Amino acid sequence: MAPIPGKPLLLYIAAQEKSLGALLAQNDDQGKERLLYYLSHTMVEAELNYSPIEKTCLALIFAIQKLRHYLLAHSTNLISRADPLKFIMSRPMLSGRLAKWALLLSEFKINFIPQKAIKGQGLANFLADHPIPAEWELEIFGNSALVIKQLIGEFEVRKDELVPYQKEAQRLLQKISNVTLGHVPLANNSQADALAGIAASLAQFDARPERIPICERWVVPALEKFSGEEEINLVSVYAIEEEDWRQ
Repeated sequence: MAPIPGKPLLLYIAAQEKSLGALLAQNDDQGKERLLYYLSHTMVEAELNYSPIEKTCLALIFAIQKLRHYLLAHSTNLISRADPLKFIMSRPMLSGRLAKWALLLSEFKINFIPQKAIKGQGLANFLADHPIPAEWELEIFGNSALVIKQLIGEFEVRKDELVPYQKEAQRLLQKISNVTLGHVPLANNSQADALAGIAASLAQFDARPERIPICERWVVPALEKFSGEEEINLVSVYAIEEEDWRQ
């Protein structure tokens, strides 16, 4: 969501061994915490040699450089395991990168709050543990050529109950830049192959018949809204055909 003028921001930062994460949030008028922005960064070789507290400082500097236009317009509560502000500002002599960091921090109104059981920190830690390089494309694969072709518009969706899901998926895809959809043949789908292999080996174990529980039905979760236009509360249930490969 967009930030609410006059309300302080919440900046969560996390530093792992090789990556950094940051999460910018704000409490709305009902007191519920809302996400504004999140960031992740993979450290370069020189940064890997920083001490843990220096990496925390680096996470803060990385965040304020990327989110400068947000932080200049609001006061900010910094939530972290360690206090990078105290570490930087309490040095008897500042030189090198510490001096540069102190100069950057002087532009902002930032108050440190010790990390407690706050839900936003979980996402910050996750982002730090799973950084995505900015130059990467997001690549989406499926083992159903029919579904992939329906999503990219080559094939028509003829089942009325699946149309809302196709439209919602297409709406979400429009929000992602540099995304491609591709088909993975079943032979290249290791997880599906593993499931089929396990089933086959169990059925033939010691030449004795084995009872193998299978999922006979699956449920499409309810989709309450899509495209911001229609209200939908749809649950579809399909029986798996007897010829299905999982049988």
